[in-house]
Amino acid sequence: MLIRTALATAAVSLVAACGSMTPMMPTYSQAGLPATVQVPAGNRVALETVGMGDITYQCSAKKDMAGQFEWVFVGPDAKLMDRSGKQVGKYYGPPATWEAMDGSKLTATQLAVAPNMAG
Repeated sequence: MLIRTALATAAVSLVAACGSMTPMMPTYSQAGLPATVQVPAGNRVALETVGMGDITYQCSAKKDMAGQFEWVFVGPDAKLMDRSGKQVGKYYGPPATWEAMDGSKLTATQLAVAPNMAG
């Protein structure tokens, strides 16, 4: 039995050190983001996206507990959109993976999430 919960993350930001950024990169304001998902000082946003998709949980029997069940996290599956609504990649896991349309990927530990701020 699977249950899917809508995923609409406020922003999934990939971060790069300032030294690797070109001077022509646009500046993204983080003023409207919760502090938990703002890029730390000394770094700069390299890509700003909004994820839309599913977070999947599966009802499974508890290990070594006959007749008992629990919801187990299976993983996310989301399209990543830019500010204009164009798909620029996807997000899936585990492990947490952000993949660009050209196939390049970043696998990392997700440190924070924020609730959907649009609704």
